[in-house]
Amino acid sequence: MRSAWLIVLAGCGRVAFDPLTDAHSDGVGSDDPPASSDLLVHVAFDGADLRVDSAADPHHGDCNACPTQTPGRVGTGAAMFDGTTCLVLPGTRDLQPAAFTFSAWLRPRIAHTGTVFGRTRDGATTSGNSWEIWVEITPAWNIAVRAGRVGGVSIAGQWHHYAGTYDGSTFNAYVDGVFDDTAQVALGPYTPDDLAIGCDLNFGAFVQKFDGAIDDVRLYGRVLSAAEIASLVQ
Repeated sequence: MRSAWLIVLAGCGRVAFDPLTDAHSDGVGSDDPPASSDLLVHVAFDGADLRVDSAADPHHGDCNACPTQTPGRVGTGAAMFDGTTCLVLPGTRDLQPAAFTFSAWLRPRIAHTGTVFGRTRDGATTSGNSWEIWVEITPAWNIAVRAGRVGGVSIAGQWHHYAGTYDGSTFNAYVDGVFDDTAQVALGPYTPDDLAIGCDLNFGAFVQKFDGAIDDVRLYGRVLSAAEIASLVQ
C-alpha cells in the first residue's frame, strides 16, 4: 500500500501542515477559537506554493497533479481543484485519533461527484472511508464517519463550511457552523491508509476528484464544541 503511494506521488512539490497559532479556548461552551495544540492537520492554502510552515511535528503531503491557488474564504488563498488534481497526506499514527473533528470550506464549481477531505479505509481493495466530506452530482453534500452519513442539497458556486465530530460512538455533522444531524456509529480500528484532499482512493485508483475550490482544511484530535465549530465559520 505504502509503496503504491511512492509511485503515484511523483510530485509537483511538498506541502507542509501545521496548527495555527489560535488563541486557546476558555473551555467547553467558549466561543474562542479552538486550541492550536489540538489541531493535528491544518491546510490553509495561503502560500503560493501551498505550504504551511510547521512549528511542531510536520506532516508532508504531495500531489501528482497539484491544485492552483485562488482567492479563499479564509485567509489569503484557497486551492482550486479542477477535476484532475489530488493532494495526499501520509496517514501516520498521530493522525489516528479515537475522538476527532474534521472540517473544510468548499465551493463546487459544477454539480459533480467529488471528495473534499477524507481518510480512506483499505483503499487498495475497497471504496470505504474512515471519515469523509464529499459532494455528489445530484447535487448533494455528504459528511460521514464510517457508516454514519448525513447530507443535503449542495449549491455550486457558493462557499459553505462542513464539519464532522466523533467521540467514539456518536457522529455529529455541522453545516455553516450550525448543527445538522447525528448518528450512532462504530469507527473500528484504523488502517495504514493516507488522508486525501480533493480526491479519494477506491480499489487502488484515485477517483472522485473534486472540481472547485477548497479552503481551510482541518483535523483536530478531539471533539470540538458547537461554539468552537461556529467560531471556525466566523
